[in-house]
Amino acid sequence: MRRKMIMKKYLSLLFYGLTITYGLKCQGQEVLFSTLDAVRKPAPLDPNLSSITNTGELIIMDDFKLSKKSQITQFTFIGQLGKPTPENIALIKGVRLYILRAFTTSQPLSEATSLNYFELIREYTPGLKITQQGDQVTIGIDIKSLGFDMILEAGTYGIAFAPIIATEEMPPDKVWYWYQGTDYGAEAVIWDNGGWSSTSFGSVAFSIEGKEVTLGISKSDIQTVTAKVSPNPSYDVFKISTPKEIVSVVVYNGNGQLVLQNKSKTIDLSAFPKGIYWITVICNDGGQLREKLIKT
Repeated sequence: MRRKMIMKKYLSLLFYGLTITYGLKCQGQEVLFSTLDAVRKPAPLDPNLSSITNTGELIIMDDFKLSKKSQITQFTFIGQLGKPTPENIALIKGVRLYILRAFTTSQPLSEATSLNYFELIREYTPGLKITQQGDQVTIGIDIKSLGFDMILEAGTYGIAFAPIIATEEMPPDKVWYWYQGTDYGAEAVIWDNGGWSSTSFGSVAFSIEGKEVTLGISKSDIQTVTAKVSPNPSYDVFKISTPKEIVSVVVYNGNGQLVLQNKSKTIDLSAFPKGIYWITVICNDGGQLREKLIKT
């Protein structure tokens, strides 16, 4: 059984971070796409409800366009809770994020139909930041902290996103609402427990940051750490050997889907199929190791 990964300031659009890049040279980080020029609180709120809850699954999908091949480093989403209090903010346990090659409702929303899929649990994901200013809540995902290089070609994509919320103390129909953003492309739609429906508004409020990529390698983009993973290949368990303190270990399969995250020096892939995996080890001094794992 696949183990679930238990893995931003208001409109500032200024984020930090350096993502490890192999075989690529990254130019200056910039805002690649944004609907945050005209953020507004929707009325009525119901058409843009979106959450993964104890009682249902509602996910809004919108579209975005990249004008150049880019490495994605940051996502920012803006909305509000039905009752935006510090206590209720704590009920946001994590997020799910899907990246699709095209914006379409002709197929179901799932890991299998996505280019990239992330299920990030707040407690275990330093790169997942949730802040509040008045009624407004900002959720930021720092892709670099996941140890994954998200490289997208120029073109149009779909993005589906929802917070994972514990709903015991809040009505399930008033959990999370997206703010509207500057209209772009196709109308945002909702995936509601297996079917698509209209939101009756243009775009949700979100932005994407990243870097243009070209062939080459920048030494400044590489951090090193004295570490070794063995045995490799392995039938089930891989061991990480390093004298440094490990602060994060993330493992992705060959399709870029997260399969495991922890801080352990033991990586147990016995529950996963044979194939190629990628591991990123981050140590307390900022050093990182990225290596291909072969499960036999």
